[in-house]
Amino acid sequence: MALFITHISYAVTSTVSAEDASNPRFFYNQIRPESAPECASGAKGLNAILNCIVAFTNALKPLAVVLFVLAITISGAYLIFSPVSAKGVEAAKAILIWSSVGFVIVFSATVLRDIVKQIGGN
Repeated sequence: MALFITHISYAVTSTVSAEDASNPRFFYNQIRPESAPECASGAKGLNAILNCIVAFTNALKPLAVVLFVLAITISGAYLIFSPVSAKGVEAAKAILIWSSVGFVIVFSATVLRDIVKQIGGN
């Protein structure tokens, strides 16, 4: 138990660079990048928030790829197994459209951040 508490307190107080994958905090920063102090370093206000959002979406990119492939597969199954049902075809179209929109948003987060910065005057 003491080892577990020591490990937790070490993980909470230490910072980890992106290259140090052997550190236990590395994986936590990948899952919750907004908890890393590097997320908002050197930035204030809107820039800090935007940098944390981009760090979060960068952590979600591998999951987004897997979910996008899964959504395409499910949509294809709807189209194959219910070609005569209008409800199935509409569901397949909706899955394809919204999964594509989400995929594009996740992978264009840095571009959206730059647009917001230009609009905000930073």
